[in-house]
Amino acid sequence: MKLNGIHPNLILSIIINCFRHLSQMNFAFSIFAMVILKLGYDQIPLFFSTFMNGLCLKGEVEKALCFHEKVVSHGFQMDQVTYDILIDGLYKIGETKAAIQLLRIIEGRSTKPNVVIYTSIIDILFKDKLANEAYHLYSEMVSKRISPSPVTYNVLIDTLCKRGKAERSQECVSCNDESLCET
Repeated sequence: MKLNGIHPNLILSIIINCFRHLSQMNFAFSIFAMVILKLGYDQIPLFFSTFMNGLCLKGEVEKALCFHEKVVSHGFQMDQVTYDILIDGLYKIGETKAAIQLLRIIEGRSTKPNVVIYTSIIDILFKDKLANEAYHLYSEMVSKRISPSPVTYNVLIDTLCKRGKAERSQECVSCNDESLCET
């Protein structure tokens, strides 16, 4: 069913997102439960990322994680954007180890971590002064044939410069060798 060529999922996601912006997540959840689950509209990842983002922005990361577990237990799949939102939310409440644990959980699911997710966690590790773990994760990402993005390189270069190793940043980026970054 379409309304003037616009799919109902798009209209509903806009309404849910409006409630998120108004910090009215209870209304957003009500719409989701009443319209989408009861009437059987197809779920799309945008709904889940909107909910996760709304909860994380309110500082309710634990609720977002609980919602994530409930949704996954009912057979729904999250997308990479949703997982990146959760990882960022975990970082903002100081739960770096939980962010890494979430990465490991994602790896075991059908949604595989992408360069954005890896780069987010690498950046978090550097900010928490866990450089060895960050370099190890970078190495892991590259070994899985996930190509670093310009943002990934920016994180590496910024960290090297802050550690007084600016001359190593060019080598690290040009040959894509994580061992150069560690020295």
